[in-house]
Amino acid sequence: MFIGLLFFAGTSLLAAAALDRADALFANGYFPEAEAAYLEELHKNPGDLKVSTLLGMIDLFSNRLDESEKYLRRAAQTGPFEEAAKNLLGEIYYRRDQFPEAARWFRAAGSAERAEPLELFGTAAPYAISGPPDETRLPFVVTDPLPLVRVRVNGGEAAEFLIDTGGAEVQLDADFAKRMNLSAASGISTMLLDGSQTEMRHGRVASLQLGDFNVQNVPVGIRPLPVLAGRKLDGVLGTVLLYHFLATLDYPNGELILRRRSAEVLRAFKTSALAEKQIAMPFWLASDHLIVARGRVNQAPPALLFVATGFTSGFACPESMIEQASLSFDRQGSILPATARRTNLAPFVVSDLYLGDARQQNLAGVAGAFPAGLEHEYGFRIGGLIAHHFFRPYVVTFDFTGMRLYLSGPAPKPLNKTPIDVQTALLPR
Repeated sequence: MFIGLLFFAGTSLLAAAALDRADALFANGYFPEAEAAYLEELHKNPGDLKVSTLLGMIDLFSNRLDESEKYLRRAAQTGPFEEAAKNLLGEIYYRRDQFPEAARWFRAAGSAERAEPLELFGTAAPYAISGPPDETRLPFVVTDPLPLVRVRVNGGEAAEFLIDTGGAEVQLDADFAKRMNLSAASGISTMLLDGSQTEMRHGRVASLQLGDFNVQNVPVGIRPLPVLAGRKLDGVLGTVLLYHFLATLDYPNGELILRRRSAEVLRAFKTSALAEKQIAMPFWLASDHLIVARGRVNQAPPALLFVATGFTSGFACPESMIEQASLSFDRQGSILPATARRTNLAPFVVSDLYLGDARQQNLAGVAGAFPAGLEHEYGFRIGGLIAHHFFRPYVVTFDFTGMRLYLSGPAPKPLNKTPIDVQTALLPR
């Protein structure tokens, strides 16, 4: 990916020990500390385009879009960081819902596959939210093995959608899209968690009814979706849709709460969260959907963990974390026949798993389910994927304005032995 390539360009810029230290901080996900070190370096050398690009990236991860744009426009000139900077500028305008400008930057960076779906919208404003209330609540149809809610597409019958912060845009099942007479542009190949490929076609829906909110002009990806505990999924609500709200997954009470991201609503929520002594932690948003927050696995050093609520287990991680955290499992064992997929999946138990100050003990995890290449794909290390059974006891709120993750709820149960639904684990990320 273009972000990862950034660290292999312009290596002569890495000579100074201070810059080496800043790069090491970034690579290990210590973004505030890396930012301070890069700012010091930029003060010494204002023309350093690599440092400008990395500062723009950190601001993008922190959702400080104006600051990010300032650095990236400087870096988007001819040179070794031009492609990365232009792609990141495309991400900035994508988050602002300014699709024509986002498509222009993606085209300039040579990322036609990112530009084409956005160009389908012309000048229409995406994600236009209408409805009288400041919030709406969607009851979970089921909470386990994963929460589903009912959504209406283009005014049709209620359809069942999975909530998955590990996914990006709204996805529709191919058969469901056909029944709704939805057309789509040519598709692109998308990798699933097991390493297999599927085609994701891109389109748009006129309206998505989410409780009392109606969201108009919504980008969608169309592909075959799996069966979840005997239910055929009609769609998936991913991070990009949730990003437009102050979104809460209330697992104990079984509902998705969507609030407007107005200053008044945010202020009221923060006051309530403080009074309730909710656990609060910073998170960062890489690319269009990758939510990461700092956690710890057993006695391993702290690491950034990918918050992916649509994975049925509690945890998955790369081999490096398995070794660091001394996770043990039967490497010859498998919970699926070997012919059903490309990688061995084997269960293990995490004695202690933290996300911020939230803690779960004796949590079920899966070896072999962590996506190949994800650990360093974005230029910093992702030490694991933290998922459904970790969050199950909590009320979980994503504040994409303040970039804070809030958790509140009862004490966790000591061990969750709910079977893992591997088909859902194969949703694209």
